[in-house]
Amino acid sequence: MSELAKRLATALVLVPPLIALVWWGPLWSIACVLGFFVAGGLYEMCLLGESTVGVEPSSPIIRFLPVLVGLGAYAGWIYCPAAHHLQIGFCALLSLVAIRFYSSKSVDKCAAQIAFDLLAIFYVAALVALMVHTAGEPDGERVGRRVVLAMLFVVWLGDSGAYFVGRAIGAHKLAPQLSPNKTIEGSLGGLVGSVGAMVGMKLLLDLPGSWLWIVVFGLVGGAIEQLGDLFESAIKRNAGVKDSGTFFPGHGGFLDRLDAILFAAPVFSLYPWLVT
Repeated sequence: MSELAKRLATALVLVPPLIALVWWGPLWSIACVLGFFVAGGLYEMCLLGESTVGVEPSSPIIRFLPVLVGLGAYAGWIYCPAAHHLQIGFCALLSLVAIRFYSSKSVDKCAAQIAFDLLAIFYVAALVALMVHTAGEPDGERVGRRVVLAMLFVVWLGDSGAYFVGRAIGAHKLAPQLSPNKTIEGSLGGLVGSVGAMVGMKLLLDLPGSWLWIVVFGLVGGAIEQLGDLFESAIKRNAGVKDSGTFFPGHGGFLDRLDAILFAAPVFSLYPWLVT
């Protein structure tokens, strides 16, 4: 099976249930399913951190401890009042310091491991929790859920537009030092796809806000999701790997599926506040 066929098959299996979950599922089910992605993303970040920092692989138990800390922070950021979110972050930091201090084989690299673990928790757990908060906006018109669906389609159609336009006419490299296959033409195709996604969501879901807001969020969201893709490419390049994992055939690992969404989540969390 070709790489494109694998990508399409995986998308057909994952996308419809995810759309149904966001639209009809109770908030706790959304939090649980996304928690599975958080756990996978945190574990992949632990592996990337070991390769980047240059330490010997930890035992499976030690690898899972930062994941458990991240899941605890994720649950806390979802269910605890906002006034306690800073304390949750500090508790996560102290837990990581204790774990790495007592398990690290290299004292001089302990701080680097802690920094990478902390990045993982805020990069993965905090931003996914923000997406859950957006979906749970308390209103009778499901504005938050419509915004989350719009964000997902902005990312998906942006990725697809960049992929197909880049393959068809891509000639000028966008960021060869980070991702040699990405092109300026593909990036522009991705922006068109992202704006098209917002237009489609406006027509299908009656997103609140003027057409100007639709275009602005399509462009900004499309640009930010590409930045998220490049950010993860930089992490993988430092670790010396092509994909963060192999869980999704044709798509790589959890982080490969989350990278753009993680960067888009803060942008779209502002949508209900700005336009309603």
